[in-house]
Amino acid sequence: MLDESKFDLQLKLWALRIPRELCKVATKLLNGYMLDRPRIKPITEDPNSEKTRYVILSEKTFQIFLLRNSTN
Repeated sequence: MLDESKFDLQLKLWALRIPRELCKVATKLLNGYMLDRPRIKPITEDPNSEKTRYVILSEKTFQIFLLRNSTN
């Protein structure tokens, strides 16, 4: 029997909440900064509102922010 818990992966990521009408524009503007992982959508529904979506940013974006703010 295969233990599926061995394949769990936890990531610390940031997300932007945007109006759903701006998803296409946000995708173009944030190209290269959004999460790029197999079987994970970088834009997901906001469970609290039908009018907004979450744009999940990549780990690289999170690390760049931490590096820039650690020097201040």
